[in-house]
Amino acid sequence: MDLSDAYLKKAQEELKAYKNINFVRAKAEDLPFKEASFDVVTSVFLFHEVPEEVRKDILIEAKRILKPGGLFLFMDSLQLQDTPDLDWALLDFPKNFHEPFYKNYVSNPIEDQFTELGFDVLEVKKVFLSKVIIARIK
Repeated sequence: MDLSDAYLKKAQEELKAYKNINFVRAKAEDLPFKEASFDVVTSVFLFHEVPEEVRKDILIEAKRILKPGGLFLFMDSLQLQDTPDLDWALLDFPKNFHEPFYKNYVSNPIEDQFTELGFDVLEVKKVFLSKVIIARIK
C-alpha cells in the first residue's frame, strides 16, 4: 500500500513473480480495509513525513484494521534522546532537507502515542539511525 502511483508501479514491476500480492493506493490514515482484517501492520519511514495529528490518525486506523492481538511493526528515524550523541544530527537534518514535519516528529516520543491509543509497546530498538517498535493492540 502506498499513496504514490509511481511507487506502486515500481513495486509491481519488482514483485511481478509473486501472484499473491495486492497493490493498493490509499492514505494510511484512511484505509479501505474492513475492521480486524490483518494480523500485522507495518510502517516504514512514514511518520516523520506527516503532521502529528495524522500520525495519530494512522495509529487509530492501524488499530481498527488489526485483529485482536495484532502487531504493529514500526520503523522510522531516531528521535531526540534515543541516542543523545546523535541529537545534533537529528536537529540539523531538516535544515539540509525539506522535511517540514521532522522536527515535530523527533521531539515527540512516538512510544507515547502508541500507548495513549491503546497499544502495548512490546519492544523498542535502536538500529543505526532508526527506531524500531513492536506493539500489540490490547
